[in-house]
Amino acid sequence: MVKAVDFATEHNVDKNALFQYIRRHPQEFEGHTAIENKCMMLDEEAVAILEKKYPRPVEIVADDEARLQLAGAMQRIDVLQQRIDQYQQQIITFLQKEGTARSTQILLEERTGEAERLRRENEQLRERITQLSVEKEKERQRSERLMARSLWQRIVNAAK
Repeated sequence: MVKAVDFATEHNVDKNALFQYIRRHPQEFEGHTAIENKCMMLDEEAVAILEKKYPRPVEIVADDEARLQLAGAMQRIDVLQQRIDQYQQQIITFLQKEGTARSTQILLEERTGEAERLRRENEQLRERITQLSVEKEKERQRSERLMARSLWQRIVNAAK
């Protein structure tokens, strides 16, 4: 069993925040905490739950040899990064040269496809215009027939 205050100190957590977390999650800590001499005690299960929430702080160790190795590694990384940048620039140049020809070809294919789509759409519109013209002519003829009827025919038709 570990004191809750000791856990908070070891994990660099405010003790009030720790107690509040325990109070807000009673179902997780039920049976895993006890009060002894006015101190909250935590069993292994409670400690495991709290360590998930509040992991131990990372200790920083001064090591000059590791620092020198890190500096060397950083220099190698910089050199490699410069090489990568050069290779990327070469690739970009190559892709731009290749891309110009390819983009022209793709543009031509797109324009051809778009022209074909527009041609089909134009044909459909012309067919629709023809249909509407036929319907308009039928309606005009029907209207003329209705208007050409005599008064008597209009009255008889109205009764039907």
